[in-house]
Amino acid sequence: MSLLAVYGLACLDALLAGYRAAEGRSALLDRRRFYLGAVLRGLAWGQGVLVLAALASAAAVLAADDRAELLGAADAFCRGALLVYLPYAIAIVGAFAFRAIPSVDIRSITSVIVFGPLTFARPAVALGGLIAGALASPEPRILALATALVCAMLAVELLVGRDLERARPRPW
Repeated sequence: MSLLAVYGLACLDALLAGYRAAEGRSALLDRRRFYLGAVLRGLAWGQGVLVLAALASAAAVLAADDRAELLGAADAFCRGALLVYLPYAIAIVGAFAFRAIPSVDIRSITSVIVFGPLTFARPAVALGGLIAGALASPEPRILALATALVCAMLAVELLVGRDLERARPRPW
């Protein structure tokens, strides 16, 4: 169950990476379609990363002599990481709830006071989740896979930004 929760949070992170990559890139008055495209790009890049992580994890489990123990260690690692990732995700989703209020002032305040600092904290939160997971389950194979996954998930925003820059219409 904890593996599914981490997967769900990784999907949410990928969606938000698309949104962050698109923020401030469009001068359109109605940006909904632009942001939707960026969010879907983030989700697509995130799914690519997660599929690669699932394949690497499956290979590690199939190669292991102690499969049940390895899966138990992965579950314990995920439960530890969720102690860090879940409150962060709740704060982000809660801040988006305020953005539903049709007020430019409230949207601006949430961008400056909430999203700015939380975006800045994202790499530290990712590292904190890794540390919490490692404390819950110090299995080196799981830590190696999780570290690779976190690094790849942190790169999703950069990949989406690169895609958006390539897709931008050029005036020449």
